[in-house]
Amino acid sequence: MKISFLTDIHVGNPKIQLKRLVDNLETIAWPEMSDSDLILLGGDFFDCLLNINSDAGVASIYIIDKLLDLVGEKSIYLRILRGTFSHDRYQNRLFVERASALPEKDGLPLVRVLDKIEVEKFPNGMTIVYCPDDIPCKDVTESVLTAINAAHLETVDYACCHGYWDHLLPPGLPTRPHNCLDYDKIAPKVKCRIFNGHVHTRSVWNKVVSGGSFERFRHGEEEAKGFYTASFHEDTHTDVLSFIQNTGTIPFITLDMNILESNDRALSYLKRRIKDERPDEDCPIHVRIVGTDSSLIQAIKELYPKAVVTEKKNVIQVQEKVTFMTTIQDLPVITEDNLPAIIYDNVRESHPEMTLDKIKEILHAS
Repeated sequence: MKISFLTDIHVGNPKIQLKRLVDNLETIAWPEMSDSDLILLGGDFFDCLLNINSDAGVASIYIIDKLLDLVGEKSIYLRILRGTFSHDRYQNRLFVERASALPEKDGLPLVRVLDKIEVEKFPNGMTIVYCPDDIPCKDVTESVLTAINAAHLETVDYACCHGYWDHLLPPGLPTRPHNCLDYDKIAPKVKCRIFNGHVHTRSVWNKVVSGGSFERFRHGEEEAKGFYTASFHEDTHTDVLSFIQNTGTIPFITLDMNILESNDRALSYLKRRIKDERPDEDCPIHVRIVGTDSSLIQAIKELYPKAVVTEKKNVIQVQEKVTFMTTIQDLPVITEDNLPAIIYDNVRESHPEMTLDKIKEILHAS
């Protein structure tokens, strides 16, 4: 059984060229996935709430329909995990609504959206526990273990999650995020892999396969992008993992002058990276320079007129990192149940006419 795991597509992110995203999915992802038995989308398919009249809204429908064409033609199971609520919201239901005419396969729907912790068993005996993001429970780890026990299983073959694990946390966080899972407790319950979305830098650590993102969005995500496949062997309940690279993604390149030291070395390094990573002449380039003067910026712009060049001082980087980590801890966990109350608490003084019932009515209408 072949499993394809693709996560964090973020349709609507302003850093992504929609045409390039569509082309990369159609030329790289869908052909490789065409012989899959199961496709897992690991969350954050959407970047934000999209207007159907917007370019991103139209692109999302096009991408969904093309994937559903593949799923229907090849009879592939498709499972879509809900990611962070502020990204996916309830927009993933488009997958199910547009797949309503697709038949079942061996008693299971071809297409499902997972928005709660649950276990699914496939006809060949393979089992997966799903753990979406922003689950309104006190302890996400214990909820995952409870779901496995409730399915009367000692172990599952896979887990598919959207959240943090301790080894993926940025350094210096003052508190542990709500969606951080406990590896020591969950890993013994998973035989093969733990597929994980949410963190955009891909990695494989013990059983955790952090898929990263299919495209690059920013500096600090300069590793190869793409998705993973796993060939699952039913007899042994083991698998073989492979990485499929998205060779069409936009290059984000950091020039650290503390290491490169001279403009000549920096330009030589930049030329080599662009030659290796730029998929075509029309592809934009994002270059970040850490500690430099304006002469290097001018030299880069002369060589690559389409390059987006930014400059960061070491001190500013540290300050921004600390500020971000402090701010993220203050953000509430947003769910369907608590969203009206959060909005009401923030607007009741400035807009007293906005009652809680009125807010619920507006949200329901949207």
